[in-house]
Amino acid sequence: MIIEVSEDVKRNLARFGPNKLFGDDVDERKKLTDEQEIALFDRVWKAKLEAAIQSAERCDSDEAKQRLTFSQQQYFRASQEHRSFRMQQLNAEFVVQLLPSEGNNFKDTYELTQLWRVSSSDTHPKTLFVTFDTVEQREQFKHLAGRLGIKDVDLGLHLVMDFMTKHPGRFLTDRL
Repeated sequence: MIIEVSEDVKRNLARFGPNKLFGDDVDERKKLTDEQEIALFDRVWKAKLEAAIQSAERCDSDEAKQRLTFSQQQYFRASQEHRSFRMQQLNAEFVVQLLPSEGNNFKDTYELTQLWRVSSSDTHPKTLFVTFDTVEQREQFKHLAGRLGIKDVDLGLHLVMDFMTKHPGRFLTDRL
């Protein structure tokens, strides 16, 4: 897989991209020159981002969009490919938006158009994120929910609540 990144996208991500990747001091990042922004992006790209994106799992566009904030969704393009990945060392999850390159001799060539950090469950304490081991498992769960006539999110909630009802306080008291 070859991923191309335009200078505009590099500068935009270095300036406004996820703090966990590009640095917490957003005000200082906004003061960078174009060349400094590109250099910052290139350092992060080579150190961790390129490999993470190349090994990221494809995800359903509708589901990816639901995981983004309202302000992030304005840049979301359902017609493009979306992938998600988690960086354990940063304790953060990300969604990328990739545009398949046209007219290129390489079948697996994409242009990176967006990168978002997914809000964590710490920010949303009522939310539980579940990551399947494979895309196939995730698709099986979605298909099962569809056959039952409910949304996969609702099925997940139902299963968790059913489990909690059957085992009230058991695990909490085991830890105390």
